[in-house]
Amino acid sequence: MTASRSKQLSTEQTVTLRAWILTYLDAEAHDKAGDSGRVVVRRLTNTEFDRTVHDLTRIDFRPTREFPVDNAAGEGFTNNGESMVMAPALFDKYLAAAQEIARHAVLLPDGFRFSANTGRGDWTEEPFDKIRVIYNTDTDGYDFREKWGRANLLPYCKALIQHREQLRSDGSQLDAAVDAVSAEEVLFRTSSGP
Repeated sequence: MTASRSKQLSTEQTVTLRAWILTYLDAEAHDKAGDSGRVVVRRLTNTEFDRTVHDLTRIDFRPTREFPVDNAAGEGFTNNGESMVMAPALFDKYLAAAQEIARHAVLLPDGFRFSANTGRGDWTEEPFDKIRVIYNTDTDGYDFREKWGRANLLPYCKALIQHREQLRSDGSQLDAAVDAVSAEEVLFRTSSGP
């Protein structure tokens, strides 16, 4: 069997074929403009995940301490998408970490915050602990302990909660509003102390 040879394209046919090829290659190039190729979906590295959780909650949970170590790709980087696999077991660890972090969420009337503790009693005491730190600290030469002794903070907190709207609305005259609330609640007898 002998192979038959086709006729050579005419000049007109060559020009038409070349124009057709260039038209479709240009169309494909414009369609893929800015596309750097296949983009691999990647997860956060363990360090990135820990830092993200810390930034969102302001608590150092370090949820990835139970995760497998991140592998470095051939380039030596642990955040290369090609090496960032998501195995089913790792997904389960992400889910468990999210559930543990959610246990630390404290729901508030106007939002939420995170606590280092998971018990309601601890959640209630945390704001008072912050007050106690201020109360037990010498602030700019003003020693709260020397002036007021070991005061029961409960009446002060109750008055603050009861009159919070008044204190918010009188923002420009806050000192006068505080004095008015103090006088009404008989919290302070004189400016020199109890």
